[in-house]
Amino acid sequence: AYTYLILYDKKLFFDRKKVLETLKLAHTLAPQNPDILLKMAAVYFDAGDMDNYLLHANKSIEMKIDYIPAYMDLISYYYNEKNLEAAQALIQRVLKIQFISAEFIPALKLLAEVSLKNNDKDSAQAVLKFYDENFYITQL
Repeated sequence: AYTYLILYDKKLFFDRKKVLETLKLAHTLAPQNPDILLKMAAVYFDAGDMDNYLLHANKSIEMKIDYIPAYMDLISYYYNEKNLEAAQALIQRVLKIQFISAEFIPALKLLAEVSLKNNDKDSAQAVLKFYDENFYITQL
């Protein structure tokens, strides 16, 4: 299962059906792994199946409430779909997470941009404040 995941991430393996079968098997073996669900969501997204994409991306967050990669995927999706209210609601959830890893740093610009486009200057300032309070050391 692991080989297919890596190959799919690198876009070297295009048999979506086989990838989904492998991911479903991986999910039965590791049902508490949100990364598997997010990878399934990515396959559905690539196939244009937005209902299953949203279902699996949201399930990965339900499984692990602080799973930042799923939040960022969904925020980007809603932003690109011009659903700023949904993107903003997810941003508010992200800002309430107590611990956020360094993988989150590049996404802060998107969060601030979505907040500003949604005329929510308070959230944009909260994102920048969050950055200043939590990641200033990474600038060194």
